[in-house]
Amino acid sequence: MIGSMMYLIASTHLDLNFVLSCLSQFSSYSLKCNYTAVKRVFHYLAGTCTMSLVYTRHLSIYISLWLTRFSNANYASCYNTHHSITHYTFLSNGCAISWLSKKQNSVLTSTIESEYMALSTLGRQAL
Repeated sequence: MIGSMMYLIASTHLDLNFVLSCLSQFSSYSLKCNYTAVKRVFHYLAGTCTMSLVYTRHLSIYISLWLTRFSNANYASCYNTHHSITHYTFLSNGCAISWLSKKQNSVLTSTIESEYMALSTLGRQAL
């Protein structure tokens, strides 16, 4: 099930990469809750198969390119390792063009530190 999900996510649903990495950590020793989580991902994929991102072109050459950035960090939200998780999204004229969701490399001691690490990752991507 994880292998078929890897194929689907790599070609159509890039937003589920983090979910897939979390689920694949338990593939060698899976419990019933892991199986339930995999079934929920397949249910989500079946429910969103008609949705898509639509990028439109503005007809006027005077409309500038608007780049919007969002960043967030969940402090110590990984229950197994107590690592924080960084999330960011870049929008160009309201359409997502780049996003990330991953565990931070080090265990941090406060919410402020995890937010700074998330902003540092966002700044590197912006450059």
